[in-house]
Amino acid sequence: MALGLTFDIDKFYVNRDYQQGNRTPVQIFINGAPVDAINLSSVMPGEVESVEIFLRDQLGITFKNYNANGILVINTKKAPKSNMSLSDLKKMLPENNTLKFIPRGYTKVREFYAPKYTTQTSSYTGNDLRTTIYWNPKIQTTEAGDTVVEFYNADGKGTYRAVIEGLDKNGNPGRFIYRYTVK
Repeated sequence: MALGLTFDIDKFYVNRDYQQGNRTPVQIFINGAPVDAINLSSVMPGEVESVEIFLRDQLGITFKNYNANGILVINTKKAPKSNMSLSDLKKMLPENNTLKFIPRGYTKVREFYAPKYTTQTSSYTGNDLRTTIYWNPKIQTTEAGDTVVEFYNADGKGTYRAVIEGLDKNGNPGRFIYRYTVK
């Protein structure tokens, strides 16, 4: 209840002026900030410390600045102050440029699996459907940049793509894509 005020269509009015036809609304302040009547629904009743109603503005400053006829001031309770140490504050803030991780162990280097083909007419009757045919990170070239690589294709017919990537002795990257067809 706001004694001396009337609430109508989302606004408060001074009751005596409202009855006489003056429809100038009351300005509402929450903790010193001007707000609309809709903002009052965000204030919890348990948080309210005091409510003040001013029906007259002796100097006329507030009424003129806000084009208002009356002031409703709601003050909420202040949060209790507590002393926080610097170490407590540092615990709350994330450390910049720092990554913490726990190693889970050591994994032995694995070799790429390539099937062993002993003869042209093998007794193995299954299809070779590999999508990655050959991979080897240890290929060395001659001074001229030549090397020989041998591998078996999969059983699928079609166009294959060979991607050759590597580094020279100065660490410069190189890449070449070669396409060939298996019929």
